[in-house]
Amino acid sequence: HIKAMELVRKSMGGQSNIKNITQAQAQTFRLELVSAANSLHGKGTIARHKTEGTIARHCRRAKSYFEWAIKKEYIDKNPFAHVSTYAPEIQVPRRVFEECEIKMIMDAAKPNLRMLIALCFYAGLRKNEAIRLRWSDVNFERNRISVWPPEGRVSSKHKFREVFLEPELSRIIKERGYNKTVVGQITADRAWIDLHEAIAKTQIKNVAGLNFQLMRSSRENHWFAQGIPPNVVTAWLGHTAQIAAKHYRGVPESFYADKNLKSKDEEIIELRNKILMLENKLK
Repeated sequence: HIKAMELVRKSMGGQSNIKNITQAQAQTFRLELVSAANSLHGKGTIARHKTEGTIARHCRRAKSYFEWAIKKEYIDKNPFAHVSTYAPEIQVPRRVFEECEIKMIMDAAKPNLRMLIALCFYAGLRKNEAIRLRWSDVNFERNRISVWPPEGRVSSKHKFREVFLEPELSRIIKERGYNKTVVGQITADRAWIDLHEAIAKTQIKNVAGLNFQLMRSSRENHWFAQGIPPNVVTAWLGHTAQIAAKHYRGVPESFYADKNLKSKDEEIIELRNKILMLENKLK
């Protein structure tokens, strides 16, 4: 609620008296968040790096804050009463980050942040899920990671699931060595600061708006590109197919860079012809 109200006040030009906030200003607050998110995730605005779910959450918390103020008799009306608290549909294409780009950022990152990035990108974990992950939750023999909900917070979003342990992630964790929590000591706020510092050290193009949620959604797109069934991907990520279609789908840059994409059948035929040519030469 504190973070939501800080954004509300910032949107209102620093207005600190909640009695002076109008319904029109409340509607403008949500529109500004959505509009900024549609402009490469709100660069330079109050919506910087805000995702659809985060926008809805800020609006819900602002609305409940004013409901609390009414009960305390600080105000008479809730300016957020008619503001939509559903997740908006962002129109800009979702950026999908390639493995080589993520590795460049990891190389420039501090050890704890490097592990956090690896878990979000290779396993599609949410940032807080990755921070909470224990060494005992990683099963190297069965190639899976057990993701447990926060204590006392079981919901449609927070529930137990098992995620595929990518070979590259398995290697990274083993190289790092034992930690009670896989990531180590790092707070969510510190992770943001360190991520921005690591990004600044790289020369990756079109990196504006990169956050841990985009690493997670990038992993979903890579799994889909590998031909993994949608029901498996959504089970690993812990959301529904509807949420995946609305908020996660994007196109990896490599699909635009390669102008001569070939089907598997075409690749097999081409390889077979090369083998025949080599056999003829040997004869």
